[in-house]
Amino acid sequence: AIDALLQWALVFSAQNDFATGLAICDIILKRNHHHAKTAEIREEMIAGNRVMRKVIEVVTKDVGGRGHWFQCPNGHYYVVGECGGPMQTSQCPDCRATVGGESHRPAEGNRHADIDGSSHPAWGNATGLGRAL
Repeated sequence: AIDALLQWALVFSAQNDFATGLAICDIILKRNHHHAKTAEIREEMIAGNRVMRKVIEVVTKDVGGRGHWFQCPNGHYYVVGECGGPMQTSQCPDCRATVGGESHRPAEGNRHADIDGSSHPAWGNATGLGRAL
């Protein structure tokens, strides 16, 4: 049962849901304080979350602010530079789904990601620039 729970913790962590992954590890460790594999995975999740937060911080600064992060139809993150409105399409390097968009409109299935703390894309009605997305 512990191995199955650990697998779920890893699934959540891989989907960047570190809080749920850590909560599962904490449940395991509460019942079995000395489960070394769980403790090791928990520490790796904490370190991975720190690295991800730093990457988000640096990229957000480089593109000029929040609202530039998007997710492909399969949930993988990517960044739209310049004004933050997608103007071309490409393929997600993780799953080959279409990413980006045209005329400041995300491609079908793509959506704004709030991992940088933004509540809306950099381009759209919420910013006073263009149409709602």
